[in-house]
Amino acid sequence: MSDKAGKLVGLILLFAVIILIYWLGSGEADEWVDEKDSQNRQENIANDIFLEKNFQDNTLLFLGQMKNKERYYDSYDIRFTSNNSEEIGDIEFTISISQGAYNFFNGNVTDKNIKNPISIGQGKDFYECLKTCIDRYEANNGSFCDCSVYFLSYK
Repeated sequence: MSDKAGKLVGLILLFAVIILIYWLGSGEADEWVDEKDSQNRQENIANDIFLEKNFQDNTLLFLGQMKNKERYYDSYDIRFTSNNSEEIGDIEFTISISQGAYNFFNGNVTDKNIKNPISIGQGKDFYECLKTCIDRYEANNGSFCDCSVYFLSYK
């Protein structure tokens, strides 16, 4: 009986190896790996903000992208791109904001009227903090900036 069981296990292993070889050769394995790699890449850039070198107002660009994120992140990794580049560059620096700031801009501000709340009060101070972060990075490559004190009480 054990001889038959050994032959059966051998046939099952042989069948499994043949299926594995077929799967690897068919390209389905590559598609599976590419899909997993794509998901990991999307998770790694979920909190990224893409700014353009030599853009007139990267602060507004930051606000627009931040407010349109699907959820709040306590910090946003900043990457610079050029106009025609599809490459994802390295993280240049990080800006921390409060959940209240995200909620305020995400819930109350449309892309068309994004300039309105940054002209007075906390919105103006928040905008100036972001602008200082970006300008400071461009001047001397700062790596972290904290603008999380604005809109703390906003739910």
